[in-house]
Amino acid sequence: LALLLAAAAASLHAQGDDDFMAAREAFRTGNRARLDELAPRLVGHVLYPYVAYWRMRQRLDEASPEAVRELMAQLADGPLADRLRNDWLKSVGRRGLWQLFDEDRPGLRTADAEVTCYGFARALQAGEPGALEAVRKHWLSSRATPQPCIAAYETAISAGAIRTADIWARIRLVLQHGQVSQAKALDRYLPGRAGLNAKSLDAAAANP
Repeated sequence: LALLLAAAAASLHAQGDDDFMAAREAFRTGNRARLDELAPRLVGHVLYPYVAYWRMRQRLDEASPEAVRELMAQLADGPLADRLRNDWLKSVGRRGLWQLFDEDRPGLRTADAEVTCYGFARALQAGEPGALEAVRKHWLSSRATPQPCIAAYETAISAGAIRTADIWARIRLVLQHGQVSQAKALDRYLPGRAGLNAKSLDAAAANP
């Protein structure tokens, strides 16, 4: 009897693992219906928190704040809570729901690049002191340019907080890391005839 029970348990465990891998694939491919179908079978699985996170990720833009906060509380003891909070803040930031952004940002342990940029957008929108200088510092130090940062950068450029010398400094920064396409994209912010020669940049990148 013990052997039969052990065999049955092993079979159930293997089936659970197969269902989990199928759920992960459903999330990866955006198959929401399949993920919803698999989720009830995985409730007792040790990795079920990932399934719950994946399901919420697929419906963040339509989820209620209460539902998202409830899941963040359930995931609080693991790494997924902060990941979900970042995802949620990106969702509300993208939609301009700044009250929700303000309410849920304080619990964040580590902001990802896009959330940082939405934070700049919120600070600029609210007219917070020092917001323009914070954007300038980010401009001078970050090699990446997440889409949400572009509006904040352009606001700082229009306000004169990011000057021509700062634009050249960022061009040098990205070129030091081989980001030629990004350097060429920054060309549009340079005044008058101070722009870059795209062909020369490509030639230098191809044959330093």
